Amino acid sequence: MPRNRTLRASFPRSRSMQKISRDARLAFALLWTIADDEGRLIYNPESIARRLFPGDEDALSLMPEWLHQLEQVSSIRLYEIGGVSFIQIINWEQYQSVDKPKPSELPAIQETKVQVRKRQVAEVIKPEPEVPILLEIPCVGMGPKTYPITQAFVDDLSAAYPAVDVLAECRKALMWSKANPKMQKTHAGMARFLNQWMSRAQDRGPSVPLPRANGHARQTADEGYGQTLTTRFKEKAHAATGGEDLF
Repeated sequence: MPRNRTLRASFPRSRSMQKISRDARLAFALLWTIADDEGRLIYNPESIARRLFPGDEDALSLMPEWLHQLEQVSSIRLYEIGGVSFIQIINWEQYQSVDKPKPSELPAIQETKVQVRKRQVAEVIKPEPEVPILLEIPCVGMGPKTYPITQAFVDDLSAAYPAVDVLAECRKALMWSKANPKMQKTHAGMARFLNQWMSRAQDRGPSVPLPRANGHARQTADEGYGQTLTTRFKEKAHAATGGEDLF
């Protein structure tokens, strides 16, 4: 017997739904209304098409493809027991909160331990490792409101602009952005803005500390520079006095 079901606002933005056709998405949402309280129903594409799309004759031929798409993105599972095929809607309990659910009269999926393990491995989505954010630069526009500066981003810019202290320049760009809110960049344009910022910093000269010479070498260099200045001063004074020595 058909029942009212819950459709979450996030349904259209689901990654799995974005991978299938519009008609398959609609068929999936309607499929919930004819599934029992445990998310099961008999696999009969013609009967399902007539119940979900009465009057749409093309649905009779298209329903098998829609169900195939849903199986490909792991929204449903097709299984057979005793020569009869069934559909199980995956993660049913997560998406439907049924008041006083009636136990299903259809058999559940029967799997061996090996089959269960293979399915679990196939369905596991490894979470992306968290990337530490060094700082965030505010953005304007319809996109994200901040642009994260990560170590990987700093490393890439450092390789492109070796004479620049990239992280220090990013901090300067952050302060400039805060001080000039009307000139803030969009999230999409921030990478270009920072590249141009680093390019100008590179043209101004090295901001990365240069290796310091040891004490003896620095002293020798300083003495040589002082001697050079003294020699030049004497030469100019000698010329100004017509050859008369002042020293």
